[in-house]
Amino acid sequence: MNITNADDLCKYVGVESTDVLKRAVYKAIACGPWVVFEDGCVKVGSIVEGVDQTTETHTLTYPFDSNAWDMALEAVEKEADEIWHETHGCESCGSEDEFGHRPINPDCPMCHGNGTII
Repeated sequence: MNITNADDLCKYVGVESTDVLKRAVYKAIACGPWVVFEDGCVKVGSIVEGVDQTTETHTLTYPFDSNAWDMALEAVEKEADEIWHETHGCESCGSEDEFGHRPINPDCPMCHGNGTII
């Protein structure tokens, strides 16, 4: 689908407004990405709780294909997950890096490779 404006994106996602779209995206994706609508574009990215590092901000300038939207959301989710796994290991996962973060050990007997909230 060709997305030419915010209304088209809302139709593609199946919601009635940009506010509902923002909430739906936040709730539907594990990392809770943010969405910002600006003149001529939409931006999407995510923070990662507990660290200063954030995902890349993906800017989609109208018009764009709906596949570009899907790929931007997937990229944000993947990058947020990578940041989480690089920084949220528990004490049993191993040593802290120079920034005070621990990579998650997927074989950790304590957190079972899930990490911990910091």
